[in-house]
Amino acid sequence: MERIIVGVDGSEGAKRALEWAVTEARAHGAVVEALSSWQASYSEVPIGVDVITLIEKAAERTLASAVEEVDAEGVEIRQNLVCGPPAPSLIDESKSADLLVVGSRGRGGFAGLLLGSVSHHVISHAACPVVIVPAAD
Repeated sequence: MERIIVGVDGSEGAKRALEWAVTEARAHGAVVEALSSWQASYSEVPIGVDVITLIEKAAERTLASAVEEVDAEGVEIRQNLVCGPPAPSLIDESKSADLLVVGSRGRGGFAGLLLGSVSHHVISHAACPVVIVPAAD
């Protein structure tokens, strides 16, 4: 195993997924790629470039913060910030990964669901094995 992709969105579930991925990478000598995606929602009012830059920078800070919070001693973590919806971004990256790791619930609503929309989508479409890290009890 060489490359583990993990979805990071700033949620507690994503933090647990990143911690799990780092532990697995340590055991296999793999690199962890923490992937976070961002997108600007467009409406009838045009969004200026400054607003888009702010959204991107906020996503960048969220990703960096998540990586900083994890004990990654002995494991290389690469940060990958992409523009686009999370599920397709993770699925695209899964084509060149050995493992894809996501939390069971992210930042979306409907907290009572067992799987979030992103985790549900990636288990159906990923090109590599997927690990869903359950939420904390």
